Amino acid sequence: MDYYDQQRDLWTWAFIGLVLGIGLSSFTQKLCFGFGGDNLTLKLRIMLFESILRKHIGWFDNKDRAPGVLTNIITEDISSVNGLTTEAIAILIEAFLGLVVSCGAVFIFSPSLGIVVTCLTPFMVLGGLGMAKLQFQQEAVEDSYKKANSLLADIIMNYRTVIAFGPKNVESILESYSELLVIPKEAGIKKAHISGLFFGYSQGIRFVFIALVFYTAAIFTKKFDLDSEQVYTGCYIAFVGSIGTGVSLSQLPSISKARESAKLVFGIIEEPSKIDPKQTGVEKIS
Repeated sequence: MDYYDQQRDLWTWAFIGLVLGIGLSSFTQKLCFGFGGDNLTLKLRIMLFESILRKHIGWFDNKDRAPGVLTNIITEDISSVNGLTTEAIAILIEAFLGLVVSCGAVFIFSPSLGIVVTCLTPFMVLGGLGMAKLQFQQEAVEDSYKKANSLLADIIMNYRTVIAFGPKNVESILESYSELLVIPKEAGIKKAHISGLFFGYSQGIRFVFIALVFYTAAIFTKKFDLDSEQVYTGCYIAFVGSIGTGVSLSQLPSISKARESAKLVFGIIEEPSKIDPKQTGVEKIS
């Protein structure tokens, strides 16, 4: 009974320490990435706004540089760039290490079960990576949004003129605006169905994974006369590792959306202006 009490107290305090360590590390991780992401967003907004102010007048004649489009880039696209920061890399590394460490630990307790777990591991990753790379008709959607934002910005800035032309003109403009949103709507519906499928897969595959591991472990234990305690320990490690990996991959941001937003933002920042007094080689005329 004394041995039982000692083991009970030992593992109870070990799990309490593990919980506290995980809570502290998760808090520190989110705090650091949140702080870094906010600083990145702030600096990018300042750089982008400064770059826009230094552009020559002819630069704004393009429909892709309408006030509504530029406002959307400053507010939404810059926030999406965070998907390419170290947070996404950290989530991928966390999920990868969770699988590798759990598979390695299973090999220690039961090599035969470890082979099965390793073969089933790629199916755990597919759901999270599929959601991260999900992208449908992105160019058509972006083009429609740009046109819609441009039209909306023109209406707001010239609303007195628009109203002065009468109700028929207003209805025609609203109809044109609605038509521009058809492609994003269809793409959004399609993306919602496919992303729901990937999300359901990523949630369900964890339990399918565990079911297959336990089923295989039971067969191996009976057929090869393995130590049931060792096999159960390996199954429990695989269970915890798969749950942790699934949770990590479910928090992975959309990398494809972040990549497109980064191209757009840095394309504007790095594009030189034809008329800029602060460019190198420009002589100041007094």
